[in-house]
Amino acid sequence: MAYIDWILPFLVVLSVLIFVHELGHYLVARWCGVRVEVFSIGFGKELFGWTDRAATRWKVSAVPLGGYVKMYGEESFADDDPETGADDRASPLQREHSFRHKSLGRRSAIVSAGPLANLLFALVVLFGLFIVVGAPAPLPVVGSVQPNSAAAEAAFAPGDMIVAIGDEEVAWFDDVRRIVNAHPDQTLRFDVRRGDADIAILATPRATEQTEDGQTRRVGLLGIRPDLTRVGYESCPCRRRRSRR
Repeated sequence: MAYIDWILPFLVVLSVLIFVHELGHYLVARWCGVRVEVFSIGFGKELFGWTDRAATRWKVSAVPLGGYVKMYGEESFADDDPETGADDRASPLQREHSFRHKSLGRRSAIVSAGPLANLLFALVVLFGLFIVVGAPAPLPVVGSVQPNSAAAEAAFAPGDMIVAIGDEEVAWFDDVRRIVNAHPDQTLRFDVRRGDADIAILATPRATEQTEDGQTRRVGLLGIRPDLTRVGYESCPCRRRRSRR
């Protein structure tokens, strides 16, 4: 069924985020000496689970749209005063392991640990993707041509892929920008792939002045913008990009 193609991945991703969120609460609660009674992924009837040596029931429940960590002492004790809610009669053991008997600072740490765990998890995932896949960068494909520009005069067209400038091959739009900027008012030969044909275009980047770090210099401008739907990925800023698509 078609809906399985997106419902199942959605539930898997949601369950991972829920697990990370609740794990943050759980780990900080244990670090603060609070006994955790239940760690549940999902709500409702338990599908399966187990109890660890710390008497925490780990379980997966029938409704996979949330989760919770139930800590000892979150609710009133049986011997609390029914009118005032005072818990002066709680035993030393109850006080030692209950959430409500911890200091305000520790209770705040336990409560905030879930969102912080999700934030840390997101940063780790993004960093991992950068290391393994790389950062996105545009290919040397023309997305648009500015009117009355040097590119327009040279008859560049959207969809053109620049494969070389002069004797230098280019693989990324940054290469095009770098070479063009370095040759103001100098005619350059662009080797371009247009559809199935390879053509050569002569264009002269127009000189303009740019101020950077207090210094003014002349740079060349061609008048094209990249096609941002055509990207590749670089695995490290100090290495050339790869994995084009």
